[in-house]
Amino acid sequence: MTSKQILPKVCSIMNISVKDIQSNSNKPKLVNARMIYAIICRDFTRESTAVVAKRIKKNRTSVSYYSRVFNNYILTDNHLKEYYDITRRIMIQDLAKDYEESIETNLVEQIDFEVNKLLKIKNWIISSKKE
Repeated sequence: MTSKQILPKVCSIMNISVKDIQSNSNKPKLVNARMIYAIICRDFTRESTAVVAKRIKKNRTSVSYYSRVFNNYILTDNHLKEYYDITRRIMIQDLAKDYEESIETNLVEQIDFEVNKLLKIKNWIISSKKE
C-alpha cells in the first residue's frame, strides 16, 4: 500500500476532497485529515515523511509534527480518534483483501505448475511404453 492509494481513502472517510487536504487551510477538519493521513502512511507504508508530505503539499516537518502530537490529540478529541479508528480498520481490511487475492493467485499458479508437471510425466510414461 502506498501513500498515493491511502490519500483518496482518507479524503473519502473524512468527506473532503484531495484539494481540501492539500490546501493551506487550518480548519480543524482538514488538519485532522492531514494528521490521520500522515499517521496511516507511517503505519502502513515504508515511505519517507518527505514523500508523504509531498502528497498533501506540506513539508516533512509538518508530517513529523503530526506523528509527534497525534497520540496526545486522540486522548482529548473523540472525533479524531473515531475517524482514525475507522480509517485504520478500512486499511487493515484492504490489506487483508490484497493478501487473500495474492494467496489465491499464488495457489492457482502453483496448481497450474503441478498439473503441467504431472502432464509431462504422463506423456513421458506413455511415450516410454510405446518404445
